[in-house]
Amino acid sequence: MGRSQNPKLFSIPPNLNIRFNFRAQVRCEHRKPIPLHSYSGIAMTALLLDSRKHGIDAAQLAIHPEETHEFNQLLEGLYADMRPNGEAQRILFGQILHAVWNLRIGRKYEARHLLEHGPVGKQLADIMRFCRTYERTYYRAVDELRTLQTEFAYRVTLARCENSATLPDVPPLVRTALVHKLVRAGTSNEPTRVKSASRSPSAGHE
Repeated sequence: MGRSQNPKLFSIPPNLNIRFNFRAQVRCEHRKPIPLHSYSGIAMTALLLDSRKHGIDAAQLAIHPEETHEFNQLLEGLYADMRPNGEAQRILFGQILHAVWNLRIGRKYEARHLLEHGPVGKQLADIMRFCRTYERTYYRAVDELRTLQTEFAYRVTLARCENSATLPDVPPLVRTALVHKLVRAGTSNEPTRVKSASRSPSAGHE
């Protein structure tokens, strides 16, 4: 009786185009979600990656269980070479690690394609584009990390020259060397102008 009083309560508006795909819906319901890491617990615990130390976690890297040892060697070698210090440097190190690992993946696909098909095909162009993307990411992150570490080394050297036990209290992104260079350039121009002014009468007197 309620239906006769409200015939349009559950009706669909005619201008709304809705199509139900029950077969696809059943497939989605029975499909199990794929975890980010379907690896064994032993393989995952064998990774030496620490997000607080290396600026990236394992969920952002495509690492197969059999590649764990190779990845750990790369991680330890890069970290020993670059020695990031501070949160900003750790983030840049994570970008470098991500780029290097993806470059390794891309070059494996490139070698496989060259062996099977030669230097032709759209797939090879896509692989090369993939590699170029992470090459740019790598060099850009390395340049930024070098800038931060050069700045830190300059502040340490400056503190030692001034016999100071602490570093200058300025933000890490400030280029202290450039500031000192500009300051020195500004102060060195004053004596030059004074000398030129003092020399001008003598030159006229001669």
